[in-house]
Amino acid sequence: MSNGLAFVLDERGDFEQRYNPEMIAVERVTNPADIDMLQYKIIRHGEITGSRRAEQLLADWDTFLPKFWKVEPKSLLKG
Repeated sequence: MSNGLAFVLDERGDFEQRYNPEMIAVERVTNPADIDMLQYKIIRHGEITGSRRAEQLLADWDTFLPKFWKVEPKSLLKG
């Protein structure tokens, strides 16, 4: 996480049933700035680590993007 923000890839489609809504807020990644940030982080991860998974995500971006959630602690949203 960076600054309390995380992106979660929900390939099984069950993330909404697995998080604590009292502690974190979640939303689909639809904001253009969030999409750019997520894609940049995956690109950099791939460059630094040689991750084949990063390559897969980027190669099929239109399929994987809707499976990501943006996650933030509610404590950061209040302050």
